[in-house]
Amino acid sequence: MTKRGLRNAAVLLSAFLMNGCMTDPVSEPKELKTLIEESEKDHILDGEKICEWMNSSAFASAQGYSQGYQIVEDRETGTLKTAWCFEQDGYTYLAESFSDAYHPQASQHVSLIRADEKNQVNINLIVSEDQEVLEYSSFERDPLWEVTDHTFMKMPLLDLISADGIAIVRAYPEEFEGEAEISDQIRIVWQVKNAESLLSRISKGPYSKSGYYAADDLLCSWRMDHDGLIQEAEAVSQNGSSEGWTAKVSALDENDPQKQSIIDCFDKYPLTE
Repeated sequence: MTKRGLRNAAVLLSAFLMNGCMTDPVSEPKELKTLIEESEKDHILDGEKICEWMNSSAFASAQGYSQGYQIVEDRETGTLKTAWCFEQDGYTYLAESFSDAYHPQASQHVSLIRADEKNQVNINLIVSEDQEVLEYSSFERDPLWEVTDHTFMKMPLLDLISADGIAIVRAYPEEFEGEAEISDQIRIVWQVKNAESLLSRISKGPYSKSGYYAADDLLCSWRMDHDGLIQEAEAVSQNGSSEGWTAKVSALDENDPQKQSIIDCFDKYPLTE
């Protein structure tokens, strides 16, 4: 892949990620305790309530995973995505690795971001199965998200539990439904009411080029503890016609070696543009 191809891939990835931050990602989250109390009285959720749960649990997780977190997402198509997100020395770091479980010999795409309040550096690597860097590109841009108040830390989690569609759920809440299962853990289940209706509305609105995917049979959910720490998320096709996926979220240790490896990349790979 050429450097231009690497940069185009990064731009597409950034546009894809921005689906989750077009509609006020820094809005004050509702207290989780309040949401739990409300859902114990009525476990049925409309689209607006689903958004409140998404916003509050993502924010609680960004705060609760104080040393950062890792997301391992496994798609039925064979794509394995691993993400690491953490804050250190005034920067927020996000690294994402994409590989093909069915073709382990294929090259791997790694995307890295380092952001502060004024600037963001993106690095994109193509890595061989022997972990040799075959190609790389890097560039600067304005920050994709605010880094204050853990907002940047919140957004990858928000994208995960909304299936990369928080902006769509917020824009068309009447097109979604769900329920809250409250026990020792909390499980929020949600889905599109009518995919054809939703996609028709999207095609005529501001998100017509978002590439958002919707299916009637896809049941999405995430699990968290009563402190709001997200632990698992998944999308299950109820009739096998859609692509499902599972994801696990775990805390990073303060001295996790992966952190330093990510930080070192920003010295090792200088700007190419």
